[in-house]
Amino acid sequence: MLGKLPDKQPLSPMVFFVSATIITIVALAAIFAPQVVNDAFGTAVAWTSRWFGSFYILLITAALVFILALAFSRFGRVRLGPDNSTPDFSTFSWTAMLFAAGIGTEILFFAVAEPVDQYMHPPTGRPDHRGRPRRDRPVPVPLRHLGLGPVRTGGPVHGLLRLPTP
Repeated sequence: MLGKLPDKQPLSPMVFFVSATIITIVALAAIFAPQVVNDAFGTAVAWTSRWFGSFYILLITAALVFILALAFSRFGRVRLGPDNSTPDFSTFSWTAMLFAAGIGTEILFFAVAEPVDQYMHPPTGRPDHRGRPRRDRPVPVPLRHLGLGPVRTGGPVHGLLRLPTP
């Protein structure tokens, strides 16, 4: 089974076992020494942000410009597949799938992360009756981010990034 995948594509045991070993080591380190892993990842992110932050922004901007230029040029009409092929999904379906994937990813992450963050670091505002910051509003605040706002703004943005279908 390790030599061949079901569709007859070869599996490289070297790549598989090296990747599995690295993943296992990082996972075990995170379980048994979470602060060490947290510090190491924090240092890596800070170093990467410091040295490659501007490059990353420029790279993403250049990729977006390239994709838009490609989409609106004559190459945007090139069919992927045989000459007689037709798209499996309509433009509306593609836009809906991209929108759903973007919103789904956002909800999976922020539906947990944002309420926890709001609970641990309450927004400034009216304190409770003892003068402490209020911790009873961790859910209503994220609803502004996960409610109709993303639907109004996310749909058009996701739709603009989709390449035109021939």
